[in-house]
Amino acid sequence: MHVVVTGASSGIGEAIARRFAAAGASGLTLVARRREHLERLAGELEVPCRVEARDLAEPTDHAAWLAEAEAELGPVAVLVNNAGIQVLGATAAIDVDRGEHSLRVNLFAPLRLTRAVLPGMLARGGGSIINMSS
Repeated sequence: MHVVVTGASSGIGEAIARRFAAAGASGLTLVARRREHLERLAGELEVPCRVEARDLAEPTDHAAWLAEAEAELGPVAVLVNNAGIQVLGATAAIDVDRGEHSLRVNLFAPLRLTRAVLPGMLARGGGSIINMSS
């Protein structure tokens, strides 16, 4: 079972990755901005891992790197959309660019990632997509 976890470099995402590894995942794709944290985690897990150091706010072609991950670790069985950022403050005081950045990470990245893995899951007759929100 190949599991993709975004926001895997620390906190809840790291804990999710550790739990899937302990539960018998055949491989993990770990996604976050901080490569060194992802590489440390990958080195600690006892399953094959692929590190994807990416800023999910960037509207890149997620399908391309997910296809590479699937070629290496098999079809994605579980996608955990865990990456998220928070913009604090009164609405009138929040910088519009920061607000848009937050929407790209919290809303549009999960949408793009889901759209990239969903066709394969449907073709295989199953899979799981977990969307985290806090």
